[in-house]
Amino acid sequence: MTGCIYHEADLDGVMSAAIVKKYFKGDIDLLPYNYGKEIPDVNKYDKVFVVDVSFGDRTRFLFDEWEDKGIDVTWIDHHKTAIEAVKDYNVKGKRRIGTAACELTWEYLFDDIETPDVVKLLSVYDVWDHDRFEWSDVLSFQYGMRGYCGLDVDMVREVLNKANGEFVSDMIRNGEAIIEYIIEKNRGEMKMFSFEADIFGYKAICMNTTEFNSTTFESMYDPRKHDLMMPFCWNGRFFRCSFYTTKKEVDVSALARKANPCGGGHKAAAGFQLSVEDMMGFLVGLISIIIITVISFAMMMEGWEKYDSQKFYTGLLVIGISIIMIFPVMQYNMENMKNVYKFNKLNEMKLD
Repeated sequence: MTGCIYHEADLDGVMSAAIVKKYFKGDIDLLPYNYGKEIPDVNKYDKVFVVDVSFGDRTRFLFDEWEDKGIDVTWIDHHKTAIEAVKDYNVKGKRRIGTAACELTWEYLFDDIETPDVVKLLSVYDVWDHDRFEWSDVLSFQYGMRGYCGLDVDMVREVLNKANGEFVSDMIRNGEAIIEYIIEKNRGEMKMFSFEADIFGYKAICMNTTEFNSTTFESMYDPRKHDLMMPFCWNGRFFRCSFYTTKKEVDVSALARKANPCGGGHKAAAGFQLSVEDMMGFLVGLISIIIITVISFAMMMEGWEKYDSQKFYTGLLVIGISIIMIFPVMQYNMENMKNVYKFNKLNEMKLD
């Protein structure tokens, strides 16, 4: 009996699972997984595929444990931090940085058959490869597929069985209409909710949003003054955060691991998670200073109105001290980010 653990949060993972299911002619159990969730129980299987995911520092130990139980493990992945973390570890499968998991899965299982364009188009989007296809077509196809299939493995498998040039063109046309709407939506939200921040010495444009892709930031991101894009959101258990960049000299996978040892992903797109305690600790320090500043300003104004020089200059002095303290508080909390995260694993980001 065969099980397939796959990344359930994006079309790269879902297409990878669809390819595995196609290879086994449907005779397989699908085991959806996302970072921060409980790892599926695989004890009843004699063969397990793990596609487009890993398990952080536990990866090799889990694989060894499964193989000791007689389970045949195949791991297919493309995430830079995951591969480098176990580069001396030997396990079946296919791993290559720069090619998405769905394309690697096809190459591994159907090496004698040309990779379909539907797989290639999803692959280049996932790794942000602007060179193999017209990028506008890649984006439109991605959104067309999201509208057509969602994240349903069986729907994606049907696409594999009927995919042709006409289908690809239809998806691109559908995606173009979806993107027009999304651009207007993102522009309004960025104008209202985005803000700038210094993160590990880099200038970032940030927003609390559930839209985890760099296109969300297009209306506000300016590479002349920004190094990073950072979407983040609270999912009920922890803060999910991602980094994106367009700059070749910036490796956001390294920054994600600096923010949290279990973070990681790709050079241009990566992710990490923060516990609520650490995020709130960061906010509380700043909020306390802001409250003190407001009270001091009120004291200063009262001194001005009542010609009380002692109150005026005391308030002014405290305001000055508060402003100076904001910067070390921010730096202290950013440095402590690397100690956050008590979860098993984080990724990337989608890094959708």
